[in-house]
Amino acid sequence: MQGGSVRGISIGYLPPKGGKVEMRSDGTRLLKEVRLMEVSVCPLPMAPRARITSAKSLADVELVLKSLRSEEMEDNLERLLEIDRELRRLLAGRDPEVEKAATLQQLQAFALELRKVAA
Repeated sequence: MQGGSVRGISIGYLPPKGGKVEMRSDGTRLLKEVRLMEVSVCPLPMAPRARITSAKSLADVELVLKSLRSEEMEDNLERLLEIDRELRRLLAGRDPEVEKAATLQQLQAFALELRKVAA
């Protein structure tokens, strides 16, 4: 994202029930609450304005994750930081293809754990 090659964002959510949707006069709706299911980066988002305009490092996210005060989040934070360190090492060009595959597996396992936490 910081390099600019992937700038789109996609979200999956369940719409709110009851009075948590406001219909505006221009035909748009304002969702005051949603149940967020997933967030993904993508090269071509369905909504043209769904663009990422800036990106921070995982270290910048640390305070937000710590504020959740959950043991699972603490574990996930440590895994995120490990992945951040590994990605930085990979980007420095100091690794063989085998290590890249292992990192991909770690990222996939981490994504699965985050889905479980979010459920």
